Amino acid sequence: MKKKLIACAMLSLGALNISCTNNYIKNNSVLEYIPSDTPILFAQLKPYSAVELMKGFEDNGVYTVWTEEMANDLKPLRHSTEPNLVMAYHLIEPLLEHLGDPAKLFELTGMADNQPWYVYSIGLIPVSKAPIANETVFWQYIDTAAEKANVSYETATLEGHSYRRYKLSNEVSSQYADHLIVSVRDGMATMTLEGDALGSTTAMALGFEKPTSSLANSDILSELTDKYPLAKNNIGYIDFQRIVGAVTMAEDSALNRHLVAVAQDDRGTKSMLADFGSDACSTDLNSVAANWPRLVIGQEVDVSAGEVSTQITLETHNQVILGALQSLQGHIPDYVGNKDNLFSMALGIDAGNIASAVTTIVEDLQQPSYRCERLADIQGHIAREDISKVHIITPFVTGLKGFSMALFAAEEESFDAMAAFSADDVGFLIDIYQAFEPELAALRPAINGETIDITNELAHDFANQSVFAKGSTSHLALFSGEHATRTVETLDNKLTPSDALLQITFDYAPLYDLYASFTDVETDSRKNSRSAPPVPEFPRINTRDEILFGFDDNGITLQSTTQF
Repeated sequence: MKKKLIACAMLSLGALNISCTNNYIKNNSVLEYIPSDTPILFAQLKPYSAVELMKGFEDNGVYTVWTEEMANDLKPLRHSTEPNLVMAYHLIEPLLEHLGDPAKLFELTGMADNQPWYVYSIGLIPVSKAPIANETVFWQYIDTAAEKANVSYETATLEGHSYRRYKLSNEVSSQYADHLIVSVRDGMATMTLEGDALGSTTAMALGFEKPTSSLANSDILSELTDKYPLAKNNIGYIDFQRIVGAVTMAEDSALNRHLVAVAQDDRGTKSMLADFGSDACSTDLNSVAANWPRLVIGQEVDVSAGEVSTQITLETHNQVILGALQSLQGHIPDYVGNKDNLFSMALGIDAGNIASAVTTIVEDLQQPSYRCERLADIQGHIAREDISKVHIITPFVTGLKGFSMALFAAEEESFDAMAAFSADDVGFLIDIYQAFEPELAALRPAINGETIDITNELAHDFANQSVFAKGSTSHLALFSGEHATRTVETLDNKLTPSDALLQITFDYAPLYDLYASFTDVETDSRKNSRSAPPVPEFPRINTRDEILFGFDDNGITLQSTTQF
């Protein structure tokens, strides 16, 4: 817990800034000291102003809510009997206080804007690097936190460079990371941990000792930036191969050496290394990691355009499972992504492929038969799962390519919205379903292009609002309102396969206002009803967001775009 909080403070400092270009990878002096086998990395390779970005969110109320919630969570630390926990609190507290005034935040900490930062690990030891604009102010910021926490430090030197070692704990259990190292050198502040039991990584963290292989002289970053366009700007990854290689004793890395050192006194770690280090588990786990090597994050921040784009990819080389997942992606109509939608959602699923995809995935997860006991147990559970029910529904959903909906506008007594089903042959599906719901036969004229009024057919009373249906061979839409009427006319019979399985877009502020107004009406009309929903307590954020989830050639992806 204690080390996590100190690490949190380090990450908070590191997360204040950013920078650079593609050539930066090979010519970056910091990257020369980051081991290529680091299991975790977050770095920014293109500059932007964090101050200007944060200003873009100033009026959204986000910072007020974050500050209040996090301050409440951190309050127990302020009165802790552990000095290092109190120091962590006082490092984070001023950051929270000035989130709404980013220029003041940077001024208070001495940090530099529009410059690179890095967070990574050397084995188990976290390292955070952030640029400094005013070294004197930075040390005042650190001194204030240390003094309030009554945490002392000693000055150490390395090749003539002075840095500070703050004593974190006197407990024997903290021997793996019992000192916080703080240094400023060449305009870069470095914060890391140090413990005698793990051997010192301080020289490498401070830039005095180069690893045998670094990110600067390896192809890791260049390959990732070529594969993921957004990673050319800001990149992050968690390397499962490095982690698995360390816990299975398959590779001699800093992480492996640290785990072995911890295992000398920690029974849980010792037992884990013994189990995973067996021949059977080492072979099987490294095979799994080779198929699912990394979680990769790429992000681009365009302050002038007011847009942040992020892509998270769980990489896989398992073409069988990936192919099965991709076969599920059906059709998402273009209207779902329109900028004037208040809210829209689409599940573009090729329902006829669900059974075959599930069967393929379940069969592949059982091959090869693992010898590692823990993996074999998982395979046993999978083998016992009954997936026959999935095949039963296949005849009823074959040809269905997706479902979508959008809300364009809404008031107290009316709405402008639509919902649509997409299929190879909508009429064929209606013929099947009307055997169970004869009322569906009334939709037949709609498939032929007629606009029919279905208000009286609906169970819900829409008061003065009329609801219509209209469709074609490939779509059946239910709609009401002028905007929805126009949008229905844009649906065509060309069902282009989608690059995503799920798409969601929403204009947050208008939706918030809409929900709040409906809540007020509902509360006024039912003052004595306990079921009336409360006014939302979350902030009114002036952003427009789009979220895409799906499968591409690199793996399972989650993409988001936020405009502010």
